[in-house]
Amino acid sequence: MRPSDARVSEAVGRVYQVISQGDRHEINAGSDLPTLKLLLRGEAPSLTLDGGSRQEIFYNWEAKRGYDCRGGVWSPGAFQVNLSRGQDAILTVSADRGRRQRRFFPVRL
Repeated sequence: MRPSDARVSEAVGRVYQVISQGDRHEINAGSDLPTLKLLLRGEAPSLTLDGGSRQEIFYNWEAKRGYDCRGGVWSPGAFQVNLSRGQDAILTVSADRGRRQRRFFPVRL
C-alpha cells in the first residue's frame, strides 16, 4: 500500500500485518495509512495467506496520464470462493479513515 499521491515507482519498504477471521480481513501497513478492510461473501469464502509476495506490475491509468507506470505491489495471498450458477460472490474493500470507521475486530490493548 502507498499514499494515493505517491509515485508507483517509489519503493515501499513496509511491514504488513494481516488479521483474518472468517470472511473478514484487515491489512495494516503502519499508522500513516488507513487500515484496509476486506469482506468476502459467497459460498465457502477463504483467504490463503502465503507469507506475502511482491511483484512489479504495469499501471495502465498512470501510463495514459504520462506518469511513472511500473511499480511494485504486495499481496498477502489469494482469495477463493465457490461459485455455482445463480450464486453471487462479493468482495468489499474499504480504506476509510473517517470518523465513522469501524474495526472488524475488537482492539486489544
